Amino acid sequence: MAWDVISNQWFWLGAAGFFMIALAIILIIARRPTGQAKKSQEGGWFPTGRIDFSGPNESDPDSSGNFILQAEDTRVVRSIGGIDHHEIRWRRATLNEAKKVVSTYHAQRSFSRAPLAGAKSVNKLASESEVESSPRVEAPSLAPSA
Repeated sequence: MAWDVISNQWFWLGAAGFFMIALAIILIIARRPTGQAKKSQEGGWFPTGRIDFSGPNESDPDSSGNFILQAEDTRVVRSIGGIDHHEIRWRRATLNEAKKVVSTYHAQRSFSRAPLAGAKSVNKLASESEVESSPRVEAPSLAPSA
């Protein structure tokens, strides 16, 4: 009886179909995107947090003009061959991103102006500069003069 089951083609066809369906279910579950912490934009683009200013195409860096705040986005695209390609694009920043840049700039500026531990006050620096500007009397040299 066991030899009849092994040689029966319908048994092997059913087993192959079962394993193909099981493999398809496993692949669908494995490729399902899990909860992503970052907010994705259309097309799977994610913000990297990098920013840049673009402006007039003049060669003078001190020229004035309208500047545009740009934000960098990235995504990973899988090709037909299964190779992952990393794509980067620059887009115009949103108002919230511009506000974040400005608030970070002001926070950094106020932090750099805060006195550090062990720093001298302005009054101490002024008194030291007065001491340095006063005339100095040099001590006589002990070396014999020629």
